[in-house]
Amino acid sequence: RVTDKIIVKILKAAPDVDNDTITYRYQWTVNGKPVNFPPDADVLVPGMIAKNHAFTVTVIPSDGDQDGTPVKAEGRAVNTPPEKPEVAVGPAKPTVLDGIAAGVKKESADADGDAVGYSFSWYRNGDLQQGQKGAAVPGKDLKKGEAWKVVATPNDGEKDGVAGESSITVVNTAPPRIEADLSTVE
Repeated sequence: RVTDKIIVKILKAAPDVDNDTITYRYQWTVNGKPVNFPPDADVLVPGMIAKNHAFTVTVIPSDGDQDGTPVKAEGRAVNTPPEKPEVAVGPAKPTVLDGIAAGVKKESADADGDAVGYSFSWYRNGDLQQGQKGAAVPGKDLKKGEAWKVVATPNDGEKDGVAGESSITVVNTAPPRIEADLSTVE
C-alpha cells in the first residue's frame, strides 16, 4: 500500500570466505525507471509510490574489493482502503414527523486519491433494517422511544474502509395545535 514503508530485509547474509565485512548497495526502480536514492537506501518510504506502481530493488553485496551476485525483489503497491469517516444523524431530537438523516461530518481520506462513496445501513433497537438503504429514514418508519443507529461504510471503488456510525433516539411528538374559542354560558 502507498502508506506502507517498504524495508529490504536480508534473509541470508552473503558469506565471505576471506572474512571481509559485507556491505550492501540498493538500486530501486519504480515502474521500470531508476529512482535516484543513495546506495545505502534500504527503505522505500510512504509516498514514493502510487497505487498499482511496480517497484524493484536490486541488492548488491560487496566485500569492499569485489561485488557479489546481485539479487532482485519485486512488489506492487495495492489499493489502500479509505479511512473511517465521522458520521452524524439528525435532527438532534427527531420525532415521527421529522424522519432522520445521516450526514458525513468528516469525509474518509483515501491515500490513493480515489473518489470515495458511502453505503448506509440502519439499525432499529439493534436490529438491521433491510429495507433502509439510503441516507435517510422517513418519519413514517419511526416510533417514539426507538434507538436508531446508522453505519456509513466508505468505498473507494475497490474496497470498503472502516465504517463510521452515529446513533439517535426518537423523542415524543407534541400534540397538534388546536383551535379554541371562549364563549359564555347563560
